[in-house]
Amino acid sequence: MPVSFLVYIDYDDNGQHTPDEAIQHQIIAMRWRLGLPGPYENMAQVGEAQITVRNLTRAFSPEVTPFLPGKRIFIYSDDGITTRRHFTGRITHVDPLPGTWDESIATIHCRDLMHDIAQNEVRVPPLINTRANEAIAAVLARCDLRYPVLAGHIVLGRPNGKVGNLLFGAPYTPAFQAGKSRFAYVGDTWGEGIAADEAIQQLATSERGRFYIDREGRAVFLNRHHMLLQTMPQASFANNMDGMAYTYGEEILSEIDVSVVPRTVSTTASLLWSLAQPQRLPRKGTRRIIARYRDANENPLGALSLANITFTARATPTGGQDLTPFVNVVVIEAGISAAVLEVSNTSEQEAYLHTLTLSGMAVATADRLTLQHRNRYNLTVYGKQALYLNLPTLTDIGEADQIARYEMVRRQTPRGSVRHIDLNARFHNPQALDRTLFHRIRVSDEQTGHTGDYFIVAEEHHVERGGYRHRVQWLLEPADDDRFFIIGRHKLNGTRYPMY
Repeated sequence: MPVSFLVYIDYDDNGQHTPDEAIQHQIIAMRWRLGLPGPYENMAQVGEAQITVRNLTRAFSPEVTPFLPGKRIFIYSDDGITTRRHFTGRITHVDPLPGTWDESIATIHCRDLMHDIAQNEVRVPPLINTRANEAIAAVLARCDLRYPVLAGHIVLGRPNGKVGNLLFGAPYTPAFQAGKSRFAYVGDTWGEGIAADEAIQQLATSERGRFYIDREGRAVFLNRHHMLLQTMPQASFANNMDGMAYTYGEEILSEIDVSVVPRTVSTTASLLWSLAQPQRLPRKGTRRIIARYRDANENPLGALSLANITFTARATPTGGQDLTPFVNVVVIEAGISAAVLEVSNTSEQEAYLHTLTLSGMAVATADRLTLQHRNRYNLTVYGKQALYLNLPTLTDIGEADQIARYEMVRRQTPRGSVRHIDLNARFHNPQALDRTLFHRIRVSDEQTGHTGDYFIVAEEHHVERGGYRHRVQWLLEPADDDRFFIIGRHKLNGTRYPMY
């Protein structure tokens, strides 16, 4: 039975799919991609979909027919036996083709949750001896993310909004594995905030885990042991792919440098931040200040706690009447890298904040330490092929040593590697529909003499003619369980290395 594709736009924001929200009969072509930018990467790119539709009725011209960005969109396939979801995201913008002299079409652009995450800057509270999954959850908790269901809730500023329930709960569904490493301090080098995706990248890279958004729209974190425990291929392809990119020796390494940042913690309260110059406070006015912790040399500091806040206020920038009793300073957020302060002037005249200092238990960063591993044989025979990892979340040189050894073992010997395979889904169903991110497959090719197991780290689909033409490309990463074993989970032998 031919495969059909179903595409729904949640126009009424209720999380349900109804026939009147289906647009597949208007679709000319569509493509979407999910997953990592390449093998050995730790974090996915923003998932994207582009859907080209007929626009004869101007249903996809937002200035004619209300069709606002932000609506959730879902792509499904149906082979007559199983219905599968392939993409979950939201519409970011629409490009209707203007004029009447050409085709009446429009392109709907969609992105997944990773796009929303990347729009946020975050700070976190003190996180001590924390696993990667716990720290990632803390980062996401501080992101402003679009809730999947808005119907029946109070949305301030929304036209025709009805009284309903307040929005509570998480705006995303997590599927997190527990990290294997513990990080002494997380976020103390982030200052007034860094991009949330950059923060998650630091954490996933330091764990050597993976973070991505799956087909269902869930945020997924896999620890570094996950792929070593998935030992059975879920599909096999032998000389029947429609395309394959193969290389030999490209991944070999001869040197790895891993940098970590040791920390020291003060034993007494230290100065964390002070006001640089007087600041005006309007009468009966309030100011919100983000205070980035810094030492005397302007190096970033962390803070495990705030111990004391002192301030003075005067009537003029140069002095005058003491207005300190009329000024209040409240800590809105005591993060590990910065504090958010709300400063209020309750008097009937403007005031000037002359001094404001924060003190507490400081976490100072020492000079970066870089551990270097070299394979002398590889340097001599293959030349210098280096990998540099800067991991500011890590403080322990011992952990850096484990990571360097791990990466060297992964790529110390030349071998053949399949970069990606291409499939015509008409001849490879249901595998082309079933297989998705971090599923294991086996690939054999007679021409190159290569056979190997791989994990899918990205999937890209191109669909035309209602699904009659469906091309799939899987980006692949070699499986490593032939090189490592996990104590207590695998049998010991002399050809594999222990996984940290």
